[in-house]
Amino acid sequence: MSLRWIVVHMVEEYARHCGHADLIRESIDGATDLLPPPPPPRNALLACIVTM
Repeated sequence: MSLRWIVVHMVEEYARHCGHADLIRESIDGATDLLPPPPPPRNALLACIVTM
């Protein structure tokens, strides 16, 4: 085993576990993104423009 193999394997395992944790988080809170949704527009004109 080389140091390169070990580092690549560790990155691969870390990414796999992060993916599993993300699936668990999505099943709990239902959000598919880590960012909160944008706030709604403040007036009706903006709401019409945004929904077009």
